[in-house]
Amino acid sequence: MNFNAVKVFKTIALSNLFQMIFEKHAIKNVIQFNDHGPLHFDLYRQAKLSNAKTFYIQHAPITKEFPPLYHDVNILFSQDSLDKYKKENGRVEVVLNRDLRFPKQFNILSKNPLKVVLCPNILDSKAELITTYNNLINEGYEVLLRKHPADRRQFPQDFLLSSNDSIWDDFTDATYVVTNESAVTLEGLYSNCICYKTCSWSDSIDGYGFMEKGLILREIKTQGALIDSIKQNLVLTDSSKLSYFIGDQNKEFYLNNFLSR
Repeated sequence: MNFNAVKVFKTIALSNLFQMIFEKHAIKNVIQFNDHGPLHFDLYRQAKLSNAKTFYIQHAPITKEFPPLYHDVNILFSQDSLDKYKKENGRVEVVLNRDLRFPKQFNILSKNPLKVVLCPNILDSKAELITTYNNLINEGYEVLLRKHPADRRQFPQDFLLSSNDSIWDDFTDATYVVTNESAVTLEGLYSNCICYKTCSWSDSIDGYGFMEKGLILREIKTQGALIDSIKQNLVLTDSSKLSYFIGDQNKEFYLNNFLSR
């Protein structure tokens, strides 16, 4: 409780605010883009007490550790999401659509054959990241480090850090993407990048199931093997499995079609 004191008080305050809103307004539909936080559970509870219909629209890839689906209507990215999620009960409706984060009209520029984007998460070793960055620079590559939004670590001043809000701006002209336990492999493959998963940065857990399902054919275990793979343009992924994770990108999504039922 002490560690999460701010979250506790925030949850209590917003819970009271939710209650006031439902008491003063006739709300028919509640739409959420997150399904695994205390505020989201409470908003759902308040909605059901007021007989409002609840909708969940998936906002990011998931792992098998996510809680069961519990909203009335759950709009998911893909078959991968459906396979990982469990249902709270038989009344839960599930709709497969597509990963709405991916632009339908995406102009891929001419690829820079030397551009490598490193996409670590906060569990990855800073020392190993610095080694990868310097190794690539020494081999003549242009390296961009795109930090995870939650990563507050400081890197050497001469490192080129991404300042783009959109990951598509970083990938549009990149040839290579390097990561470990991250879903950015999906964006990288969608951007026609050669993607590598390296467990030299941190432990390999295959949290998203990319290796289990064959999207990633093999991970790279050492710094030297990573450099060699990039220099040889080795393809260690199977892009034919991409739609399993991001859905059919030709599908159209109209929220009103669900709200008007």
